[in-house]
Amino acid sequence: MNVNVIMSELEIHCTPLEEIAIDPYCIKISFDDINQNRYEIIVKPYQALRITTIDCVSAQEFYNDYCYRDGRFHRHILQIDNSEYLKELIAKSENADFIKKSKHYLLPMQDIIIEFISDRYQIQKTQ
Repeated sequence: MNVNVIMSELEIHCTPLEEIAIDPYCIKISFDDINQNRYEIIVKPYQALRITTIDCVSAQEFYNDYCYRDGRFHRHILQIDNSEYLKELIAKSENADFIKKSKHYLLPMQDIIIEFISDRYQIQKTQ
């Protein structure tokens, strides 16, 4: 498993005030960056969404040297390559070719980890 930082210039605030809106076709995740600018990630379509409290996740699952710099943890949008989660979904979806194009993304927020599987998303500044 490899963990890559997406958009290294976009650092998630340590108190991001995240908001998550979910419908059957779209996920919208809003959060603040370290400069208190508001961003929104729109994931449409998505194949999977998983939200886990930070207490139930090992930092080794999303470790990247770039996130641990200056003696502290920096939050970034991450892409997980060779993801066991994605491999499990592909194995269960033999006839669904679209899942083979999807990638596993992870957002470490303050108290939760948000993960989604999708082949596309967009990020936009909202404020």
